[in-house]
This record gives sequence, structure tokens and C-alpha cells, in this order.
Amino acid sequence: MESKKEVNVKKEMIPKEKLFIEDTCNALIKIKQPNIPSNILEKARTLGLLEKPEFHISAIATRNGKIITDFLSASKKSETIKNQIREGFLKLPWKYELLDEYYLIEKFYNQEEIEKSGYKNVPNHNRSTLIQKIKLDDLHNYYSKLNKIMGLKLTSPFPHITLFSGSDYEPMANKGIGIYSQDDFNKYLKMKL
Repeated sequence: MESKKEVNVKKEMIPKEKLFIEDTCNALIKIKQPNIPSNILEKARTLGLLEKPEFHISAIATRNGKIITDFLSASKKSETIKNQIREGFLKLPWKYELLDEYYLIEKFYNQEEIEKSGYKNVPNHNRSTLIQKIKLDDLHNYYSKLNKIMGLKLTSPFPHITLFSGSDYEPMANKGIGIYSQDDFNKYLKMKL
């Protein structure tokens, strides 16, 4: 009698919506709420973290968006380049795969870091996030094209979804932590859950 082998098939998920924000050049991939394991929910509660009100993947987050808008403001071809950035983002399928990897990230925001993130009149503070790693094949190729279009060296963000967040400065409790690279992830990693 032949035994059946279990095959672990990972399921690619399709985004709910792709959103390009014109004034900031941020690009968000809105997704449905992932199923969060009970042990991760319990850990988030123990840490006093809040569940995010919506779930997305940042293809272009605040810091990279600011670099792009600064570049565009100095370019004579800004509309053409912005159209290429937008259309390049919108035409990709952005299928993603949820990985069974959860991490606690912590970061201190001083005034320099707050400014880089595009905020004003915000005091120094700490932020914590609980993230889930994802596989997002389109991300690296998109950044290669972005860099070619603009002649920049933007680094691909660390592919993840922020599930929970918190801060010792309450108005920022629902904000994530920009993880713009593998180096950022390594730098701010508190623990694997």
C-alpha cells in the first residue's frame, strides 16, 4: 500500500487594492487581515501593542517617498517620471505569500529620524511593532526599475506586514516603523517570536 505524502503548498495572496498616493509618492498594497495565531495575539497583548486598524504592504513608504518627491521637484521631467513610477507600481500584480515568521521590532525616534519620516512637532519617542514576514517577488524588480528611471540607489524595503504597533508617545502608537532594508530589520530587531 502506497502512503500519501503531505504536500505543504504555500498560497499566493492577491491584494485588495493598490494605492499610489500622488502628493507623497507613497505606494501601498492593501490586503485583507491575515489570520493571526493565538500565541502571537497573546504576545501582542502582553506587550501592550494595538492591532493595526488596516493591513497593507508598503511598496514605497514615507522615507523613500520623500527621496522620490525631492528628486521629482528638482527634475525637468517630473511628470513623465512620476507617471512611470505610478504606472510601474499599478501594473504589477503584487501577489504575496504570508510566511510563518513573526518579529518584534523596536526603534527610538530622535528629531533627525522624525524629520526623515516626514513628521514635524513630534517629540522623541520609542515605537514597537510586531510584524509578519512575507514573500513579495515583485518588490526587488520594481526597485530596480525605480532606480534605473531616476538614477538613484534606493534599497528595497524588508517585505513585511505590520500586525501590531505601540509607542510611549500615544499619538504615534498606531504608526509603524519604517523598515527600508534588511539592514534596518537587523538593526531594530528585538526578538523573533
